[in-house]
Amino acid sequence: MHIPDGLLPLSICTIGYGATSLMLRNSFKELRKAKDLTQILPKISMVTAAFFIGTLINIPFPPTSIHPLLVGLSGVILGVYAPLSIFISLLFQAILFKHGGITTLGVNTFIFSLPALICYWSYNKIKILRNENLEILKNFIIGSLSTLLSVLIYSLLMAIYIPSYYNRAAELSALIFLIIAHIPLVLVEGLLFAFLLKSKKLQSVRF
Repeated sequence: MHIPDGLLPLSICTIGYGATSLMLRNSFKELRKAKDLTQILPKISMVTAAFFIGTLINIPFPPTSIHPLLVGLSGVILGVYAPLSIFISLLFQAILFKHGGITTLGVNTFIFSLPALICYWSYNKIKILRNENLEILKNFIIGSLSTLLSVLIYSLLMAIYIPSYYNRAAELSALIFLIIAHIPLVLVEGLLFAFLLKSKKLQSVRF
């Protein structure tokens, strides 16, 4: 789920940085408007650390592997600050562990940040107040779809921009398997999202 350097054309990497810059600009704009950064920065740091650790956990799924994405939780906890958290985490992963790359950092940040923001918007805008079970189902769907959207954006970019020296048929088959391999993770993260959001403690740390 981390696109390394050299796989995407420079034009797409530039567009990725442009889209990510707009998201980060909005994050910093909200930071400047905040009255008490001592309430905000620790929460951003906490989620950044969780995202950093979570995405380093590789779960074998032969012939590939998957890892937790935590996109939905990052989005619903941090809101407009989620892209900043994700960018910092992916930057350190690229530098320290060579996960992803510097030229593709903007694209990789976009892959996670867009679903995180959509999740944040959906969770706050779609209200089902009278039925707790429907509320849990709504949260499960939102959490699952946020993770699935990251997988699909990644797979679509890789499918479109498979380098010419790669076996295209083999790579497309691998991408299809990658999507299938992530289905259990999508369901697990949807359940995690739904039931953690019932916690009053988690609700208290949200922005």
